[in-house]
Amino acid sequence: MDSKSIPRKGVGVRLPSLAPIAPDAQPELREVARDLGRTLFPRLRAELAELQRVLREREGGLDVDLEPLTAAQCTTRGWGIALGVLAAGEGVDVLGERRTHDALQVLVELVAATRGRALPVETRLPELDAHASGGWEAPLLAGWLLLWARSPEWTLSLGDAELRFEVELERESLPDERRLSKIARALGDRVRWHRERGRLALVLPRAWFARQDSAAGSG
Repeated sequence: MDSKSIPRKGVGVRLPSLAPIAPDAQPELREVARDLGRTLFPRLRAELAELQRVLREREGGLDVDLEPLTAAQCTTRGWGIALGVLAAGEGVDVLGERRTHDALQVLVELVAATRGRALPVETRLPELDAHASGGWEAPLLAGWLLLWARSPEWTLSLGDAELRFEVELERESLPDERRLSKIARALGDRVRWHRERGRLALVLPRAWFARQDSAAGSG
């Protein structure tokens, strides 16, 4: 590990390098992240501007009314997770050893909201396993898949070996098969795509998700 040594009274104090450690950058995943970024960033800018406006207007009362700060914390946490996932797709690890169990929920909620449909309060997507891989790949690909959907709705099935996240496509021929195959190969074929009758399913390893009872759901 890169380090810097700061001598102090004869003792070397070693600090880890501040440069992020990048995962293996894959052009196919970088393009997925950029597709998502082009969709999400305008909403991010608008939400941050609104958040700043509200905090400025209510700055004097924040010592007695914590609601604006609570809302700000929730908003910034979600966007922090989303930006960390997008950065990982670009090959930059800003999350480090931190693993967010609800990253799939966060990305799907943001994409759905950007497309004009807030998720029902009771919607709960499977949590990611903090000790397994897939901490950024699963939310990145699920969010990207929603970009191609006719509407931000899906069906979900969680079995013993896999999780299946399926949408109805806006255009049956997109995304094209060649691109889907490249994305799967970039992840060592740990993910699969299944297209049938205008629908496309993303099939993810069950090992990426926290253990719980098998479930099926929809959004």
